[in-house]
Amino acid sequence: MMLSSGASLGSPQKLIRLLLVEDDPVEAGLVEKVLSEGRAVDFAVQRVPDLTTAKMVAQAASFDMVILDLNLPDSQGVETLSQFRSVVGDSVPIVVLGDTDDDGNAETALYGCEAEFLGKLHLDHRIVPRLLYHLLQRQRSESGLRQLIATYPDGMVVVNVDGVVLFANPAASDLFGRPIGDLINQQFGIPVVGDGAIEIEISGRRIAEMRVVKINWLEQNAWLTSLREITERKKMEDELRDAKVEAELSNVAKTHFLTCMSHELRTPLNSIIGFSEMIEHDILPDRHETCREYAGIINSSGKHLLAIVNDVLDVAAVEAGKVVLDCQLLDVNLVITSSLQMVSRLAREKGIELRYQPLPYMTPLYADYRRLRQILINLMANSIKYTMAGGTVILTCQCNHDGTLTLTVEDTGVGIPSTDLSNLMKPFSRVGDPYTSRSQGTGLGLYITRVMVELHGGSMTITSELKRGTTVVVSFPAERVLPYRA
Repeated sequence: MMLSSGASLGSPQKLIRLLLVEDDPVEAGLVEKVLSEGRAVDFAVQRVPDLTTAKMVAQAASFDMVILDLNLPDSQGVETLSQFRSVVGDSVPIVVLGDTDDDGNAETALYGCEAEFLGKLHLDHRIVPRLLYHLLQRQRSESGLRQLIATYPDGMVVVNVDGVVLFANPAASDLFGRPIGDLINQQFGIPVVGDGAIEIEISGRRIAEMRVVKINWLEQNAWLTSLREITERKKMEDELRDAKVEAELSNVAKTHFLTCMSHELRTPLNSIIGFSEMIEHDILPDRHETCREYAGIINSSGKHLLAIVNDVLDVAAVEAGKVVLDCQLLDVNLVITSSLQMVSRLAREKGIELRYQPLPYMTPLYADYRRLRQILINLMANSIKYTMAGGTVILTCQCNHDGTLTLTVEDTGVGIPSTDLSNLMKPFSRVGDPYTSRSQGTGLGLYITRVMVELHGGSMTITSELKRGTTVVVSFPAERVLPYRA
């Protein structure tokens, strides 16, 4: 593009070191004459006849400005210009010396090359020195802005009105995951708006907050976009939001739990108090037989209360991080047999078949005996509780090829709605009808069981289908399972 006239300068300015790259002695002499006749600016001109020499000279000494003829024997046109730019740096203005057509337009296309054009037919000593001086001042100002933007920790991208990237700093390169050279002269690809901050996604994995300001860049209207990565901040905000929702749900669950516990606690307490008072005041018609019956009710109610208290204490210990395992080498078959004895009476009373096929060999597991029994009893008692008369509860133990050990409790009970499965193992959560309405309970058993399994480094999964039954699989890691040796 043609250089425009600058304002009057008054007195001569600081000496400007200029490198003139021109192979034609006549044209080079004309340029030197025009520059020497200028009254406002002093130039120290060093002329070289070819690009190869020019690159060597530019690397050895510093210059304030370069006037370059692209029609040299060793020139490759505009491509040479970009190569020479990498030698002198961004802060040194380059003026291309060339021919114009009849209308005064430059024959060389310099769009996007960050260079000015000076027509050989328009060399006027009254204008050219002043224009070169103003060009140098503008370039230095823009160079300072570039350096400031380049060191800014946020991503900074300059975009023209057509959406083409004119400049990008290293932070923007890191943010987009592309070299700066791959961003320049490419479409920005993001709508640029100047109203406050907006959030944008980059490559579908990073989030940035973009702010836009309108500026003048290389004498053209442009947008300076500031991109501050907020991926971690958004992640923290999401986590805080989820934690808030989780806390609110937990509070609701605890309130619901306490409401339900009022009934769970009052019913056995009323039985204990009522029947014990009748015995105390000796108002029984058949003292011996009735006392035995009432003593059984009191005993059953007391055990129910004890189970509730134990569950609540276990949850309190878990949430306080006070549960410590007392692990030892156990034979899983023996622990399962002991646990079956605890629930077999309940199964018989409900008319439920309880199946277990012991492994034909000892299965050593490094675990806490009391907690392992608690896991097994909770799972089997839960299955028995929600299985109708005539149903079946099956317990299986399996040593897997990867060294892990799995315990599976499968029943033919009422099943669990799919909407309740995700909350089933959370504390203070109780599933809705029909699963919970059929029997009393704290709703803490499965949560406690899951925690005890995880303390052993294992995992617990539940699958269920309404009216078809539920399957719970507990898996212990290979490092807790010792290989059997005969």
